[in-house]
Amino acid sequence: ISSSKRSLLRLRELLDKMESSSKLEPWFYEVSAYFNGQMGWQEDVFNDLMKEYRAMQSAPGWEADPYRIHKMTLLMKDIFQWYLKDGSKESLTKCKFMLSGVAKKIRNYFDPSDPPKELADFDAMIEKLNELLMVFKK
Repeated sequence: ISSSKRSLLRLRELLDKMESSSKLEPWFYEVSAYFNGQMGWQEDVFNDLMKEYRAMQSAPGWEADPYRIHKMTLLMKDIFQWYLKDGSKESLTKCKFMLSGVAKKIRNYFDPSDPPKELADFDAMIEKLNELLMVFKK
């Protein structure tokens, strides 16, 4: 067991070195988030998801690429779940703005008569957040 634990800690050290050495692709943060999740380091998972989000957002033309739109949708679903788990008005509002911004970027690129199917997922998540935020307005 101690050998396995040492190996996992070495892997974490390797991931940390890779992160500090250069500008990374979004997949790195996806891998790191998965690793941290398996290790039970939940705060690190959320941080990695947010780094992946920023890396994907900064990639030019992601909103025109069906594969990257799909990956962004999966990522935003994960982030959505984290914010739902928190449940505070601030978190739900922040999530709504993030989702709206990503959806707007995709909508602005595509013809309104033929939007990507993933936009329905964004609309459903935003609607759920609107419902939850109504509780705070009462």
